[in-house]
Amino acid sequence: MGVERNGQNVLIVGGGMREHALAWKIAQSVNAPNIFIGPGNAGTELIGNNIDVSASDIDGIREASRKHNIDLVIVGPEAPLVAGLVDVLGEDNLILLHCTSTYPSKIEETNLKVISWMKEAFNCLVGFSGHATGILES
Repeated sequence: MGVERNGQNVLIVGGGMREHALAWKIAQSVNAPNIFIGPGNAGTELIGNNIDVSASDIDGIREASRKHNIDLVIVGPEAPLVAGLVDVLGEDNLILLHCTSTYPSKIEETNLKVISWMKEAFNCLVGFSGHATGILES
């Protein structure tokens, strides 16, 4: 299905609630861009255009950015940042909304691993988000 608008092309990387909220809010702009979400979800398909690319597929995201003439990439999840997406897309001179480098994401990844370890080792309650399990398992 998807939604087509005039203007710039924006790619939102991810497929969760955070990315849905970003797409929803961007779509409310008076000058709303064409919104592509990779991989997106059933809700984002009503707001923009889901594309078949995993958030962890760095080369696939690069190719999708080229194919859809993306002007701005918004990276939702931490895992693609840790994997170096910022550096790869920077080579194509794309405008990105993200952490300034992969270093802050590596700190976040380490933080999640420490939280998981504390939870197992001490059986204590800690702040933990279930969607981060993909980072913990890698």
